[in-house]
Amino acid sequence: MGPREPPHYNKNLGIISLMSTKLALLLTIPLLVLSVLTYSKFNKFKPKSIVPVEEVHGVKYEPKVNLPLPNDNNVIGSIKTGITDQKTYETQLSPEDVQTYYKNILLSKDWELKSDSKVGIFLVSDYEKNGSEVIITSSQQENTTTIVSVRINY
Repeated sequence: MGPREPPHYNKNLGIISLMSTKLALLLTIPLLVLSVLTYSKFNKFKPKSIVPVEEVHGVKYEPKVNLPLPNDNNVIGSIKTGITDQKTYETQLSPEDVQTYYKNILLSKDWELKSDSKVGIFLVSDYEKNGSEVIITSSQQENTTTIVSVRINY
């Protein structure tokens, strides 16, 4: 008699397991080749533009009120909508100097000063002309710069 197999070993199960491994390997190779081909084709894809970018046009924006900014301004943000134009910037001018700067410009262009007030740390001036409104807000920051918001409502 030859060597005995362990009692828990089943020959039929071993053959099926070996066949399953070969079958899985044979199925995996074509899938791997197909994946590599698909990936390379995807990388080479160049979409065709339907409309060239230079032909796309937006709405031209022309501000109705053009207010200058002080020379030493650093614009932080800008918002433009159909009825509002707002710029926020910082400057080395004091909040009072900013208010005087805009007061001189707006009054010389026939704007009417509706209100001039201090709200907490903010100096706020409100001007009106022909149904439009300009609101100037300025406040001193800890680092000696002044934050200014110029809002124009049409």
